[in-house]
Amino acid sequence: MPTIHYVKDENGQAPVFDLIYEIALRGMEDKGYANLAKYIAQALDYLEDVGVPEKKFLPFYTERDNGRPLTFATILKELTHHSPLLEFRVNWRGTGYFRAIFFCVEDESEQILLEFRTPNNKGFSVYIAA
Repeated sequence: MPTIHYVKDENGQAPVFDLIYEIALRGMEDKGYANLAKYIAQALDYLEDVGVPEKKFLPFYTERDNGRPLTFATILKELTHHSPLLEFRVNWRGTGYFRAIFFCVEDESEQILLEFRTPNNKGFSVYIAA
């Protein structure tokens, strides 16, 4: 089972984690951000449970607050011209979308680490409101 690792910058901060936290804080006052934060957290948990499939395509199924099903076509996208980079993606219509670039590495125990990085670490995270 993989482990998500949020890479820290030169100041000891984990910008991708901090961005997710910021979205969650905005969610305390805005339902759209609350939903976006919730689905980011659920999709990250799912990714950590199942890992990155060989085809680099991972649909994500969950439920809305009212119990109706909700499908994200894929929470992964292979960056074909920037291999081995992958994009983690969650959209929420009317609020915006979240993107984070990551790659997989194996440590000495053969555990897969999903390394979420920022521009200073040759990757990036972007959150753009709609």
